[in-house]
Amino acid sequence: MNEEKLVLAGRYAVGKALGHGGMADVYLAEDRRLHRTVAVKILRTELARDTNFQERFRREAQSAAGLNHPSIVAVYDTGEETSRDFTGNELTIPYIVMEYVHGRTLREFIDPEAGMPVQRASQIMAALLSALEYSHQAGIVHRDIKPGNIMITDDGDVKVMDFGIARALSDATGMTQTQAVMGTAQYLSPEQARGQLVDARSDIYSAACVYYEMLTGRPPFTGDSPVSIAYQHVRETPVAPSTFNARINEDLDAVILTGLAKDREARYASAAAFARDIAAVMSGRSPELGEGDPQPRDDAEATTVLGAVDADRTEFLPATAAAAGAASAGRHAARPTGTLGTAPAAPVVPAPAEEEEPKKPVWLYILLGIAALAVLGAALFFLWPRDSAPATVAVPDVVNMTQEQARTTLEGEGLTPQFTPAPSTDVEADHVISTDPGAGSQVAQGSTVAVSVSSGPADSQIPDLTGMQRSAAEAALAEHGLTLAVGETVDSKEAAGTVISQNPAPGGTGKAGDTITVTLASGSNEIPDLSGLSREEAQKALDDAGFKATFREQEDPAATAGTVIGQDPAGGSGKVGGSVTVTLAKSPGQVALDNVVGMTEAEANATLTGAGFGANPTREASDTVAAGRVIRTDPEGGSLVDPKITVTIVVSSGPATPTPASTTPAPSTTAPAPTTTPAPSDPAGGDGDDQG
Repeated sequence: MNEEKLVLAGRYAVGKALGHGGMADVYLAEDRRLHRTVAVKILRTELARDTNFQERFRREAQSAAGLNHPSIVAVYDTGEETSRDFTGNELTIPYIVMEYVHGRTLREFIDPEAGMPVQRASQIMAALLSALEYSHQAGIVHRDIKPGNIMITDDGDVKVMDFGIARALSDATGMTQTQAVMGTAQYLSPEQARGQLVDARSDIYSAACVYYEMLTGRPPFTGDSPVSIAYQHVRETPVAPSTFNARINEDLDAVILTGLAKDREARYASAAAFARDIAAVMSGRSPELGEGDPQPRDDAEATTVLGAVDADRTEFLPATAAAAGAASAGRHAARPTGTLGTAPAAPVVPAPAEEEEPKKPVWLYILLGIAALAVLGAALFFLWPRDSAPATVAVPDVVNMTQEQARTTLEGEGLTPQFTPAPSTDVEADHVISTDPGAGSQVAQGSTVAVSVSSGPADSQIPDLTGMQRSAAEAALAEHGLTLAVGETVDSKEAAGTVISQNPAPGGTGKAGDTITVTLASGSNEIPDLSGLSREEAQKALDDAGFKATFREQEDPAATAGTVIGQDPAGGSGKVGGSVTVTLAKSPGQVALDNVVGMTEAEANATLTGAGFGANPTREASDTVAAGRVIRTDPEGGSLVDPKITVTIVVSSGPATPTPASTTPAPSTTAPAPTTTPAPSDPAGGDGDDQG
C-alpha cells in the first residue's frame, strides 16, 4: 500500500507495527469513529497476488468474526485496500480489524529450564479448552493451536487468536488441491502430518502438546527439521511429562497422554471432556480418561480379552519409550494403559496341545513361594505394634496478615513458618500473599509452611517514550505497571500527540502505579522567515520546522538570482506537515544594449547605468572622433545582452600625433560659417558663440 495512506476506509488510523508473521503484518491503529485502540492485520503485499493466500486471509475473517467468546480475540471489521505495485498493476490487499490485547504471548511465559506451576498451567488450559469447545460448537476447527497464538493479558486472562488456517467442520479438506499440510510442526496432530482430514480432535491433540510444554518447558517431540518432528508425531510415543517435572502426578500424566493419543478415536471426544478431567485431577478426583471409557480405572479384576497378534502391524518402540511405558504401567496398576490410545501390547501365550498334559514349570513354584512370603510380611506389618500416627493440624488462613501476626498464628498451631519476600501490586508490603500448603490443608504438627510475604510493588525500568504517539506510550508504560499523564503540549516539528519529553527521564526505575508525565507535540509550529536565503537554506529551515516546501520562480532584476524574495504563509504558526510556497528570484531575459557611440563620457555613463548596466571607460587616440566622445562600446550598441553586465566604453583621447604650433599663426582665409541650427545641448536655441 502507499505509505502515505495511513487511514484505512477513512476510519482506522494505522500506527506502529506490533508484529510480523509469515502471512500478514499487525499494526496498532485508532478507530476514529468509536475512539478506541484496535489492532489491524494486513495481508503482506508480496502475498496479495496469490489467490490462495487471499482466500486464507478472508477465511480467517469469516471464521473469527462469528465467534463471540471471552477467550477468543474479537474481530470488529474487515475490508480491502486498493494499491498498485511497482509495475503499476492494481493490488487488492485485505485487512482485518481486531481487538487490541494488552499482554504477551504464552510463548514468553514458558521457561525451557523449568516447567510452569501445575495450577497456573491448568488454569490457562481451562480457558483454552473453553475457547476451543465454543469454536467447535460453532463448527470451526482452529488447526494451528500453539503458544504463539495464545495471548496472556496483563490481567492474566487468556485470548486465542489467529484463525488464519481455520476451517469449517463441514469443509475440513485442505485449502489447496495438493492437500498441503498446515499447522506448526511441534503441535501438529498425526492426521495433519499425514495430510488427512481434520476435526475437533485435531485441536485437542495440539492443545495437549501446549499443556505438555507448559508443564515441562519443552514440546512432546523435538527434531532438526519439521519433517522429522512430523514423523515423530505419527510414529513415536511421547515420554510421560512427569519424567521432566516431578510435580506431575500419575493421574495428570494419564490425562495428557490421552490427549496425545495417535488414534483420534482414543483421544478425548471434545474439549469439554478434556477440561473435565483436568479439573478432576486438580481437585483430587480420578479422571475418566475420555468419554465412554470401556474399562473402569480401578477395577483390578477387569478381564481383557487378547486377540491374535497381527505380526504385520506390530511396531517396536525405542528403548526409552518402552521404559517410559513400563514405568507408567507400574504407576497405574490395573488401569489399562495402552500406547497412546492403541490396544496395549500383550505377550502371546500359545495354547497347549489337547493330547499333551502341560507340565508345571519350576518358576510357578517360585512365584507361589514369593506370594506366601508377601502375605506373611503384610500380616506382620498390620499386626506388629507401632506408635500411633502423628497428629495433624489444619493450616490456618494467614493471608493479608502482617509477617509477625502470621508467625504467631502458625507457631500457635505447632507449625514452623518459612518466610520468603515477593513483589506484589495487590498486597500491602509486609503482609502475607499466600502459603504453601494452602489454608485448610491437613499437615503433620511441626511441619514447615512456606509463607510468601509482599515486599511491595517491584521496581520497574522506565521506558523511553520519546517519539511515540500517546496511545503507544500508554501501552509501553502499562507493560511496566506505570501510568501516563499529559503535562503540556508544545509547538514542535513532530506530529500532533507525539511525546517530546518525559518526567522522570527514561532509564530510571519506578514502582508499579507510578505516573510518568509527558510533554506532547501540539501539531503546530512557528513558520520560519526565509527572506534572502538560498533554495537549499530555505529547504533545510522548513524541514527542521516540520513543513514541506513548494518552490516557484519570479523575475526580479533587483534581487540575486536563486534567493528567496517571498513566501506564503509569510510567518506565524502553521500545522506541522503543511506546505509553504517559496518564491525565488529569477534573472530577467536578455535586453538590447543602448547605443552610446558619439556621446560624451558622462552622457554614456548616465545612459548605461540608468538601464542597469555597469560602465568601464577606457581611452584611445582617434583622429576622427573628438576627444571626450565615445568611439565604440563592447558589446556593441543594439546587441542583445544579459542584464546588469558591465559595458566597456572606449572614449577618444584626441588625435594620436598633435600638429606642431607655429610662432605666428597663419591667418584664416575662411571665416567660420554661421550656425543656423541650435546645438543639441542648447535646447533654448542660442547662437554658436554660446557653444564655445
